Amino acid sequence: MDTVFEAMKGIVARKLEASFRYTLFSDFLVDVELYQEAPAGKGFLWFVRDGGTFFYSPEERLDTLWNMFQSGQAEQYDIYQVLKGVSLTALTTEKARQQVETAVLLRDRPWAHRT
Repeated sequence: MDTVFEAMKGIVARKLEASFRYTLFSDFLVDVELYQEAPAGKGFLWFVRDGGTFFYSPEERLDTLWNMFQSGQAEQYDIYQVLKGVSLTALTTEKARQQVETAVLLRDRPWAHRT
């Protein structure tokens, strides 16, 4: 059993119990497909609120993620770091922003990375 996936379903179920929104349900179906197709251990940031979800891999959607933080849109969501089949961790908006900012800096200025 994939405990990470079960935890994700529980989070969405609690939101749906509080207030059923079709967009939350339909967004989660898309998230499920992306999650199931990903290799074990792949990392995502998962944004969840009553009205919907966003499930992004920083490797593939870094600019979109950065724009969410720059615009303040990310503050409207509960944010989770998901490692497929490994872990699901709640993050503060600030901690998630720091992770995305670091990834942007490493992408744009790889020479700044110190080993």
